[in-house]
Amino acid sequence: MAAAQSGRLWKQGFTLIELLVVIAIIAILAGMMLPALSRAKESAKRIACINNLRQLGLSLTLYADDHEGLYPVRSTGNPPRWPEALRDAYKDPHLLLCPTDGPNPKTGSGANADGAPRSYIFNGWNDYFQATMPAFSMSAIVGKTVNEAVVKFPSETIVFGEKETQSAHYYMDFLEGSVGNDFEEVEQSRHSATAKNGGGSNFAFADGSTRYLKYGNMLVPQNLWAVTDLFRFGPP
Repeated sequence: MAAAQSGRLWKQGFTLIELLVVIAIIAILAGMMLPALSRAKESAKRIACINNLRQLGLSLTLYADDHEGLYPVRSTGNPPRWPEALRDAYKDPHLLLCPTDGPNPKTGSGANADGAPRSYIFNGWNDYFQATMPAFSMSAIVGKTVNEAVVKFPSETIVFGEKETQSAHYYMDFLEGSVGNDFEEVEQSRHSATAKNGGGSNFAFADGSTRYLKYGNMLVPQNLWAVTDLFRFGPP
């Protein structure tokens, strides 16, 4: 009887082959689920980034409302640059950091929000300054600002974008660097980039809206950073 019971118990267990099959099935299912979980995690980060930019866009609108339509002045630190100038509206400097960005993105100096880790870059409007200043130079625009009225296409003009992790730039300037900041400093593929997909990045627009743009769509068919026809549409 003892031998018969032992045989029944043995038959109720798993053989080594059966265990290996179960482990293989679990490994296959995990391999199928992990990419989906990774995409879901990145989707959540992208939404958080969009919310950050929405808050920055709202802060900019409130600032302009309080300053007769003027945006923050172009500054080298005194008065504060835009992160500190807008801080009364968005409050928490952690909002300046995109969850998908590197852990320590570069920024400029400052004991206030100007020196906080930062993933975003502000429109420098220097195509407008070049068109309206008799003697344009990058140094000459320090202390200058623009009125929101210069933006002819508010729903199609970027005010904030995502910057390269290693960029310390506060402002997106067309006329700086070898080919311009729109190519060298703006991150166009922070989110959802794969070997088959160039991904894209998030942007805030002058009308207060925020959008995800696929790689290259901020530049073609129009340069959405520009407020002048020359830079927006190119030479006639």
